[in-house]
Amino acid sequence: MSPNNAANLKALYAQFLELASELERFENEFNADDSRIEKDAESLFFRLYRGELSVEKMVDTLENLYDSLQVYRRKTYTHVVRYPLEEFAFFENYPDKELAITGQLVGLLLQRHMLSAANEPTFLDMITRSFQGSPTTKLFRFGLTALQMCQTRIEQLPVFCAAIYQMPSFRQTIGSPVVQLVQSIIDSSIPKRNNKTGMGLSDRHHDDMNSGISGGHHGLGVISTDADDGLGPSSSAQVFRSVKPLPLVQIDEPYAEPSDDTKDKIQFAVNNLAQNNLEEKTSEVDNVLLPKHFVWF
Repeated sequence: MSPNNAANLKALYAQFLELASELERFENEFNADDSRIEKDAESLFFRLYRGELSVEKMVDTLENLYDSLQVYRRKTYTHVVRYPLEEFAFFENYPDKELAITGQLVGLLLQRHMLSAANEPTFLDMITRSFQGSPTTKLFRFGLTALQMCQTRIEQLPVFCAAIYQMPSFRQTIGSPVVQLVQSIIDSSIPKRNNKTGMGLSDRHHDDMNSGISGGHHGLGVISTDADDGLGPSSSAQVFRSVKPLPLVQIDEPYAEPSDDTKDKIQFAVNNLAQNNLEEKTSEVDNVLLPKHFVWF
């Protein structure tokens, strides 16, 4: 080996040792951050459940973490927000006080728009599932508590309100103010008169919820009739009463299910659909929904 090559090789080796040392330092810092994140998140919940931190103050703290320029603080926010989703299966074992506080936290996160477009549908789904059991269960009480904390927010989510109103146990608690609010949101989002039949749709939605709706995410599907709209073999089982969709466009590629990211964007747009943002939300769906996804949609 020539003296020049030997010198170059020695210099490269020295650089390698320096980079290896830097990588080891970064790895140690990363692991230390992960441990710190978990401890910080646990500390926040300990303070919350002991009453040292109010729910409102907890959400203020999370907002500061979310807006922080420091990566580990934003990761702490993510860790805290993920906690109710991971603990949902164990809520039946929670003491009443901690369960109520967790429900308030979830509701206030929704009320203050503290959840990302990817996380909010997951939280709404969690609340919907909490009403699947009896009104005497702790899960049901958790769901009601969460709704009580985000009443203004759910006024902007008529599709979500329709989903939870389908739950028989939810409708059984009609004396609850939050259940009455959900019913009024549904009533206000449905046209008052059907031009063809003259029948008030808002007077009919109870029967539709009970007997005609099937399939779809959150149980939100299409309403079955015996009519045939030429939509293929399953048209007799899935036909819209108030909307008559056009036949599917013939395309040169097979129909396919969209990606999870696309599903999340579509679900977020639908969950937030209201009369005053119809064009905006339609545009959002149009930007991500391709013809090959029409069968799924």
